[in-house]
Amino acid sequence: NSSGTASLVRQVDEEPGDNCTDGGIAVLSGMDTDGDGYLDDSEATQTSYVCHGAQGDIGKNGQNSLFDLEELAAGTDCAAGGFLVRSGLDANGDGELSDDEVQASQTLCNGGEQAIRVTEAAWGGVCAKGGVQIETGLDQNGNGALEDSEVERTQYACNAAYASISGGLNHTCAVLTNGTVRCWGYNKVGQLGNGTTTDSSVPVAVSGLSNATAISAVGDRACALLTDGTARCWGYNIFGELGNGTMTDSSVPVAVSGLSNITALALGGNHTCALLDDGTVACWGVNMNGQLGVDSASVLASLIPLVVGNLADVSSVSAGGAFTCAVLTDGTARCWGANGFGELGNGDTADSWEPVTVTDLTGVTATSGGNLHTCAVLSDGTARCWGNNDFGQLGDESTTDSSVPVVVRSLSNISAISAGGDHTCAVLDDGVARCWGANGFGQLGNETTTDSATPVAVSGLSNVTTISAGVYHTCAVLTNGEAFCWGYNYRSQLGDGTETDSSTPVAVLGP
Repeated sequence: NSSGTASLVRQVDEEPGDNCTDGGIAVLSGMDTDGDGYLDDSEATQTSYVCHGAQGDIGKNGQNSLFDLEELAAGTDCAAGGFLVRSGLDANGDGELSDDEVQASQTLCNGGEQAIRVTEAAWGGVCAKGGVQIETGLDQNGNGALEDSEVERTQYACNAAYASISGGLNHTCAVLTNGTVRCWGYNKVGQLGNGTTTDSSVPVAVSGLSNATAISAVGDRACALLTDGTARCWGYNIFGELGNGTMTDSSVPVAVSGLSNITALALGGNHTCALLDDGTVACWGVNMNGQLGVDSASVLASLIPLVVGNLADVSSVSAGGAFTCAVLTDGTARCWGANGFGELGNGDTADSWEPVTVTDLTGVTATSGGNLHTCAVLSDGTARCWGNNDFGQLGDESTTDSSVPVVVRSLSNISAISAGGDHTCAVLDDGVARCWGANGFGQLGNETTTDSATPVAVSGLSNVTTISAGVYHTCAVLTNGEAFCWGYNYRSQLGDGTETDSSTPVAVLGP
C-alpha cells in the first residue's frame, strides 16, 4: 500500500501433466501494477500448484485440492497488509479447507516483498561483546535489497557477555547478559549446578536458568535471583541452606520455598538471606549464632525462609561467615549473628539473635560481609570496615581488630565494595580496583603474595564494573563484558583452564 500497489491472487484449473499428475489448481499471485483490480498473466510473480490427489477406486471420489485466502492487517507479518494463502487436500470431503488439512501456506504482502538485511553489531553498543543486527522492511523499489529508507524494524542477536560475578570457596559463578549462568571450579556437591559432580576448569552452563539477574556464590553453593522475583539455589545443603525444605545437596537449581517477591540475595557461610520488595528480610539455614535474626536461640536452623524480626525499611542486605547485615532506607545499618571479633560493629563481641545498630555509621549505601569482618560504602565515597583484622582486611593500616567501624585509609570515590575470606576489594568511580588484607595466594592482584593493611592497586585492570572477593581468590567484570580472576586456583576457580595460582588477573574463558 505504501507504494500504491495492492497484491492480487487468481486461480486457474491446472490440467494433468508435469505440474500436477492428476490435475489441480494453479494459484497465481502478484502485484496489480496497472490498477485494474485483476491479476493479468504479466503481473503474476509467483505460481504455486495445489494438486488433486490420485483418484480412488471406481465409484469413489478422490481428494480434491482446496485453498483459501485470509486477509492480513498491517503488522508484523505484512507491514502494509496482504494475504495469507493456505492450500491442501479436502481429506474429509466437506468442500472446505480445515486447519488440519493445510499442507502449505505463504504470505503475500502489499507494497512489495519483505526484505531482510543482516550486519555485524559493533562491540560496546547495543551488544557489549558484539553480535548480529537484523533489519527488516519492504523492498519498495523492487531492487532486491533493503535500503536504509526501507528499514521498518531493527533487532539484535547479541553475543553473550559476563554481567556480574561471584566467588565462593573453590568455585565461581557468573550471570551472562542473556540471563543464563555459568560456574566453574570444584564440584564435589554439585555447586556448579550443571547436573554433575565433575570439576571444571572452564565455565559450564547451570542447568535450566535463562532469566537470572544476579548471582551469589559462597562456600560450596550458589543462588541466583530470577526476573520474576523468585530464587534458585544449588550445591551444599546439609543445613537447609538451599531453602527448599530439605537437607539434600542438589547439583541442579532448586526453588527457594515460599518466596516470590525477592529483590536481592545474600549468602553467608551456612545461611542465606533474601531482601523482599516490602523492605523486609527473610533468612534460612544455620542459626547457631543468631544469623537468621529470628530472636530465638532455640531455633538452631531452618530449612525454609523465616522473616527477620524487628527489621523494616531495608534497602540492601549482605551476609558474612555467621552473621548478616542490612542497610536501612535512612542510611543506617543493622547487623545480627556471630560477633566474636566485633563483626556486628556495635561496640562489643557478644552474639545477637536480633538486629543491632552499627555504631556511629550513617550515609551507608551498601555493606559486604566477609568471613569475620564487615565493610560498608558511604554516600561520600569513603568506606568503613570492622571486625577481625589479622591480615589488615579492615584497611586502616593496622592488624588490630575493631568492634566499631574504622576508616579505610587512602581510599575515596568508591562505587562498590566486597569483603572476602580475609581480604577486601573495592571498585572506584574511575573503574580501577583496589584490594587489601590477606594475600598468601595473590588474591590482592598486585603481583605479590604479601599481605597489605592498606589498599593496593590491582595490576593491569581498568574499566571494572563489579568485583567479588571470594575466600582465597577475587574476580571482576569489565565494561566490555570480559571477566578476570586472580588468586588461589587449586580447584580451577579462576576459570582460565588451569590449576595455577595467579597474583595478577587472568581472563576467564568463554562465555
